[in-house]
Amino acid sequence: MIDNISASMIKLPDQQFIETRQYRRFAEFCQATKHSNYIGLCYGPPGVGKTISARHYSNWDFQETYLEHGMKRFLAPAEVRDYDTVFFTPPVVHTARDLVNRLTNLRKWLSIFVVHTYAPEELTQLNTNVDPTKLIIVDEADRLSTQGLEYFRSVYDEDEISVVFMGMPGVEKRLARYPQLYSRIGFVHEFKTLSHDEMSLVIESKWKELLTDDEVVIEDEAQSALIRITQGNFRLLLRLLMQVERLMRINELTTVTKGLVEAARDVLIIGIS
Repeated sequence: MIDNISASMIKLPDQQFIETRQYRRFAEFCQATKHSNYIGLCYGPPGVGKTISARHYSNWDFQETYLEHGMKRFLAPAEVRDYDTVFFTPPVVHTARDLVNRLTNLRKWLSIFVVHTYAPEELTQLNTNVDPTKLIIVDEADRLSTQGLEYFRSVYDEDEISVVFMGMPGVEKRLARYPQLYSRIGFVHEFKTLSHDEMSLVIESKWKELLTDDEVVIEDEAQSALIRITQGNFRLLLRLLMQVERLMRINELTTVTKGLVEAARDVLIIGIS
């Protein structure tokens, strides 16, 4: 029996995702890969937003929060019935059996999650053995061994599930060494750094999250410095903004200046050139 516990009672991530143009292109790429039943390949430098975009596309933060509650059952929101994407990150050290077990469990949990959108009286008319998974996004695909790549090819061939491999630039050259897999790639997407306008959008949104004081003044030079220093790298931008917020809080400042941004850059654990 499914307990009628509202999904809103489960804590979800507080950060609001920003749908940039880069994300929309990525989402279109995933849709095309899924509906055309091909294998897709996405690559880009670290920190540009590949992982966070894939998690958002697959609604994985919500799915993962649900998984963390184990066997606790609740009446999930109806929109979960449209969930059809699994986000998977292979362990650094793994065997083919590890991949099989982990992915099988994730697909099973997605199926259970979808089933939990139905009230008990509706379940009698529902085929609960149907696997809703239509797309598997494999993050850190660079980690996959030859056996791992063969396994995902078999999932694609035998289960007719589309797969998107995500990795660093150069992963496409590695996959090209496996003709049987490479011949099934129908779409390739390069995840690029954020444009100047997208950076401004992200900065504006994150300022609202980090700086709740309406009296805080952000100088134009400070925003220009943020864009210049991070050069379109989403991850570095977030880290730099957090350092700026920390310095403002410690020093009780109400104005974000170019000097403050540069000071925040200097105290990052990993410097930015």
